Amino acid sequence: EENFYEIIKEVGGDNMPSLAERWYKQGKDEGIQEGIQKGKEEGIREGLYEAIEMGLKSKFEERGKKLFKKVRQIRDIGKLREIMDLIIKADSIQEIEKALKQHQA
Repeated sequence: EENFYEIIKEVGGDNMPSLAERWYKQGKDEGIQEGIQKGKEEGIREGLYEAIEMGLKSKFEERGKKLFKKVRQIRDIGKLREIMDLIIKADSIQEIEKALKQHQA
């Protein structure tokens, strides 16, 4: 960070640091916000994976456990929520298998 300011002063004189500092701070702030958002999304995704895994195991035992490997390939949070809701409503594992096949198609 110090080197950044030294280079800017060298290249642009006394007026450049304030402009460069604003750009630097803006870029840094945007990077932090993007990192926070990605972290939140990953946390939500991991929570959904855990809930789906528990639901599949408790409702469909060993077959559900095997099916979870396919679920783990899904990154879309909306789709994961749909699958979680489907597990609650489904009467058979075939319903969930069908939904996963549609997702892969």
